[in-house]
Amino acid sequence: MAILRGASILERANAASGLPGGWPIVLADGIEVLTPRRTRLRARADRRGRGARRLRRAGARLAERASGRPRSRALRMRGAVPLLCVVLSVFFAGGCGSSSVPARSSEALVARSVGRGARYRPPPTAATVAKALPVDAMRCGSKRTIGAAHLEVFVYGHVVVIAAGIGVAPPLRRRGAYVLGGRCTYPLHTLEPTGLVLIADGPERTLGDLFDLWGQTLTTQAVAGFRAPTGHPVAVFIDGARWSGPPAAAPLSAGAQITVEFGEYVTPHAHYEFPALRSLRSGARP
Repeated sequence: MAILRGASILERANAASGLPGGWPIVLADGIEVLTPRRTRLRARADRRGRGARRLRRAGARLAERASGRPRSRALRMRGAVPLLCVVLSVFFAGGCGSSSVPARSSEALVARSVGRGARYRPPPTAATVAKALPVDAMRCGSKRTIGAAHLEVFVYGHVVVIAAGIGVAPPLRRRGAYVLGGRCTYPLHTLEPTGLVLIADGPERTLGDLFDLWGQTLTTQAVAGFRAPTGHPVAVFIDGARWSGPPAAAPLSAGAQITVEFGEYVTPHAHYEFPALRSLRSGARP
């Protein structure tokens, strides 16, 4: 068969191959080569792919029957949640629970980033805690955890990270960003860098007690190594309402959502949805 001048790419390819019409070697515009052998191989691969998909679906159905509950994509992703939660909490200051924000202000919806430099990431261990010595009549031991509070600290609109391991005497046992335990723990301590403060059974503690265990300052003019500008004192909010007393005297009670800030107003969260108490006691949540 002669190749005619002006014929299309498809026609010239068919003519050059000597194949009958409908068996192109080349298709225009980058479409794949298609020969009888290629066609058979593609058909075989398609059949194998469909068979593999059917086997996977059948296996998923058997797993659902054995477990008694559907295996959804959300369930498969459950193992990735804790790490993602920790990362997000560092950048968005939200913790691993969920916080509801007042609907009256769109400012509350603005994500706040962690400040630059080591001052925005203070270490967890005070000198007295490192030696397991008493701090403000709090002794290092093991007492039953009765609940948790959630703390957020903002300086000039940026997040100060609440370190994991506050109130835990070293050596610390870690799993990633979590602290699993140490030599002993104080009545107030943190096991994750999300602002969750675990509270043990005993007398009511204050925000100042936690900062003493942390080895950080908390006054009307200073917080965690930062000094507030004149005329703009450190503000403390409990469940969205401003605390009128000294910052260090603010009660740290189970279920409280506490915000400490100065330099730039950040709308405080009024509520925090805490994880189950059992998971709090276990250290690193699964």
